[in-house]
Order: sequence, then C-alpha cells, then structure tokens
Amino acid sequence: KDFGWGTTAFHQMGRIKVRLIQQVLSLGVQVLVCDVDTVWLRDPTPFLARYSGMDVDVLTSSDHLATTSSNGEKLEDPRRAGSAYNIGIIYLRPSAPVREFVRQWRLNVEKDSKVWDQNAFNSLLKWGLQPPAPSNIFRGFNGLLKIGILPVSTFCSGHTFFVQRMPSRLNLKPYVVHATFQFSGSTGKRHRLRERSLWL
Repeated sequence: KDFGWGTTAFHQMGRIKVRLIQQVLSLGVQVLVCDVDTVWLRDPTPFLARYSGMDVDVLTSSDHLATTSSNGEKLEDPRRAGSAYNIGIIYLRPSAPVREFVRQWRLNVEKDSKVWDQNAFNSLLKWGLQPPAPSNIFRGFNGLLKIGILPVSTFCSGHTFFVQRMPSRLNLKPYVVHATFQFSGSTGKRHRLRERSLWL
C-alpha cells in the first residue's frame, strides 16, 4: 500500500523504522537500511567493509545532484555535497555513539508526531559538524560520530540515475537505485523502474 508522503501513516511508518533500527543495533550487529523503493544492482558489502574497517559510524545516501567522487568508489566531499542526507539508504555501526544517536533520534521523532524522520536525522547528524579528513570522513552529532556520504553516482537517487543518467555518463556500474524524485507515488516509481528494465 502507498501511504502517501507526509500522511499520518507515512509518519507512523518512519517511527517504526527508527525503533526497528534501534532494536537491531542493540543486538550488536551492523545495520544496512534501505527503503522498499530501492533496487540493488550489485553487492555493496566490499564498499561498506572498506569504511567499517575505518570505524566509520554512519554512511548515508544523499539528495545531492552532483558528484565529487569521480570513480563512484569514494565518499562525497561534504564541503561540496551539502544537500540533505537521505535515510532511504543508510549504514550504521553498532558503536556506543551510534546507539546514543539513534536513541535521541527516536526521542525526537516520538515527541512530535508531525516531524519527518529524515529531517530529524539530518538535524541531529549535522549538529556540531567538524571538517573532513582527506578520506572525506567527517564528524557530526557534536563530534561523536564518524560519517561518510555515499557517492551519488553509484548509490543513486532517482534524479542521478533516471534524469541525469550519471552512471552511464561516467561509465560506472551503480550499486543501487533509489526511486526518489518521482511523481505519482508507488505507481510512478514502478513505471520509472520498468523504463530501465529494473521492475517486471
């Protein structure tokens, strides 16, 4: 069922998502969260392992429309990719700071029934940002978390994949397509995916 963006059911679903993330992190395992309107085209495990090995706490997709990662295998430069983080694709490490971040994220969305879980995530993660290292890993959540922005050319939004055709132009093979920037709800998303033979 299509809940419709911004509806009461949509906001309730977001709160369930945050609670589920919190519960899985409490088991001490890494979490890769993706929305149902994503299509995975190759295994992201080697990419994620590279950064989990560097103790990165959070990797997030982005609504940014230009890439700073020429080969699609490096993180975006946060100084030049300042658009909203998109929680349709996020990786979280089960570190104590991440668990505290998710606890506060849950509190923030549960105390206001109208706040969008993605806006709450962005506000909290961007609190106390610190400049990035040469690897484009930077600190947020008042300096407690190591964060990276996934490359928009290979962890694609609907705009970078369908409109710009960024992976094709850059001769890259995307890991995933997230059917954002689409009209007509679920029907429009399925149609877009069918146009590129990503949905039956």
